[in-house]
Amino acid sequence: MMRIQPYIFPFFLLLAAISGCDVPSGSGVIDSQIPPTIIEASIAPTSIDFGKMSPNGAVMDVSILGYVNATDDNGLSDIVSVSYKVFTPAGKLFATGTLADNGTLPDLIAGDGQYNSQFILHLPKEVIGTYNIQFTTYDRMGFSSNIFNNPLKITLSTNNPPSLSNLSAPDSVRVPSTADTVNLVYMTVAVSDQQGLNDITSVILTSQRPDSSVAGTFYLSDDGGSSILTQFGLPSGDSLANDGIYSIIVPIFSTNIKNTYRDFIFTARDQSGALSNAIIKRVVIQ
Repeated sequence: MMRIQPYIFPFFLLLAAISGCDVPSGSGVIDSQIPPTIIEASIAPTSIDFGKMSPNGAVMDVSILGYVNATDDNGLSDIVSVSYKVFTPAGKLFATGTLADNGTLPDLIAGDGQYNSQFILHLPKEVIGTYNIQFTTYDRMGFSSNIFNNPLKITLSTNNPPSLSNLSAPDSVRVPSTADTVNLVYMTVAVSDQQGLNDITSVILTSQRPDSSVAGTFYLSDDGGSSILTQFGLPSGDSLANDGIYSIIVPIFSTNIKNTYRDFIFTARDQSGALSNAIIKRVVIQ
């Protein structure tokens, strides 16, 4: 019986065959498209005092002039849009829009790469803090430029700080005798603000040791007890949401040091950064 030997194609001939094939001219070439660039960007004004404005209901109508100077190595005609995004002090997207380079006021010269627009922001009068206006440019291929961030500071010269009252906290707490027992300390404080409860950003409990060093900083809630506080893994113990009564539950473990005390300092902060009066409660740890 005749045996058939397999034919082995010489490797150097295979390379020669591949090298002789037609390869598309664009194969393996990195895209040379260069994204646009924002050279400078600005807004005017950069700060607004709500205390000097007359409110339009629940909002303040604020006029902003936006300016962007953009360039593109592929030519200014490659730029298809210059956009802005407005973010609240809490970081949430609030508004969007575009700027123009068409020679129509407030833009002066069409097609010079300098984009201008005037837009109205309807800002909630109770939100005080720093908004962020972000500019970005896009080209025909969908490439985006660098991002320019411009802060818009909202202040309230007529702002009244929050006020704390009616603190409910024990005079003393007892350290559990066994490791499998935890004592829970429930505390509440009433918070008010002439700008409304929505102006409150935080109610804070600072635990201070006898040597005045800080043992911890904790946050009270007015959430109706609906959320678990990550600081302790416990609900706040709050009974009714949004009633201005802030609550917290603090656990006491067997590892806590006995025969000492903590000064519990309660304060509140509003959206303008103003601090309330402080209420200090000394709690004996037995």
